[in-house]
Formats: sequence, structure tokens, C-alpha cells
Amino acid sequence: MFCANVSNTVSNPWMKIDGYTGCTDVRVMMKNNKELTMNLHATTVVFTTSLWLDVSPNQLFDFLRHEDSRTKWDVLSHRLTIREFASMIKGENLGNRVSLMRATTSQGKLEIFYLQESYTDSTGSYVIYAPLDEGTLSSLSKGSDPDKVIILPSGFSILPGPLPGKEDGATASFLTVAFHIVDGASTRPFISSQSIKAIYKIITDAVASIKNTVVYHSSQG
Repeated sequence: MFCANVSNTVSNPWMKIDGYTGCTDVRVMMKNNKELTMNLHATTVVFTTSLWLDVSPNQLFDFLRHEDSRTKWDVLSHRLTIREFASMIKGENLGNRVSLMRATTSQGKLEIFYLQESYTDSTGSYVIYAPLDEGTLSSLSKGSDPDKVIILPSGFSILPGPLPGKEDGATASFLTVAFHIVDGASTRPFISSQSIKAIYKIITDAVASIKNTVVYHSSQG
């Protein structure tokens, strides 16, 4: 589903967000997910952007997949503690894994769970996650049908390559960021100005945080 979300086709059209100072290329797509949301009035929105970062793909992958880093780029997690409490490793690389993460407040109150899959090899990497509430996770652990679970995948893809304009031959990262949320205030094909403003802030703040953290530490190291 994540791969389908970030692919632009005739049946998968994107709309560019215009009119925001400093906006490079943030695009949105509305999806009519009646079966997915179980709600006739809910619409889901995917918003994405891509950029080059002067940092190695391995370093960027390790940063984005690790639970300790999430509070540095996810505005919804800034005041939370994220901990992996279950995982399944796929192969010899410990970064290739499916993880269950728990987000709690400083008082230990549970806020949300995240189901996350991360994978990397020489051709590219991805970190994809989806939020799950406590009731859904409990139901799954008791054997309920996973096909009935609502999954809205968000995350990152990373492709290696030379940074445009640089001639040192070092491998940089082409990062695509995509978030998938339910926007109950929107009806297809219209996105309210309030939603556009919130979408733009969420993705640009995430990108700025990633750049400021990863690229800064890379230059210092």
C-alpha cells in the first residue's frame, strides 16, 4: 500500500501544494477508502515530498528506523517515549525487521502503538509504519482477522546516488517522505485550507528536523 501511495499514475493523481513560501514540491492525494476506513464520511489523505540529503543511505536508514530517533522528527512524538517491545528480524541485517513499538507519556500512560517494517540492501531502503490502538493490538493477539485491521502506512524510502552538483563521488541519499492520515473534515475531491496548512506544516517540519539532525551529525562526524 505504501508503494502504491507514492507512485504517480493515471489512477493515482497528485495535486501540488502551491502558495506557501519556501515550498519546494509538497504534493497531496485524496483517497476514497470506504472499505478501509469503515466510515462513509472519512477521507484519507496522502502527502509526500522528495529531497536529496548529503548523508549516507545507511546512516539515514539507521536514524529513521530507530525508536530513539522518532521524537526528533515526529511532531506527535515530541513529548513521548518510544520503545520497541517486540520484533522479528528478517535475515542477517538487524535493521531488516518488523517491530512493535509502544509510545507512552512521561507518566507512563500509553498513547499509541506503532507497527513498523524496515529493510535495507544495496539498491535502497525503506522504513514504513502505521499506528495501532490498544484495542486493535489486543484483538490481533487473540486471533482476530488481520485483513479487517485498518492500516494507513506512512514512512520513508531511501535511494542511493551521487548528490547533484557535487563531484567528490560520495554517495548521498534521495529521500521520499509520505504520510497517510484520515481527514474527517475533507470530502473528495476537496481539501480544506485548514487541512492544507496542517499537512504542509507536518511534512516540512519533519523534513527540516531530519535535515538538521542527520546532516548536522554527519558533517560533524
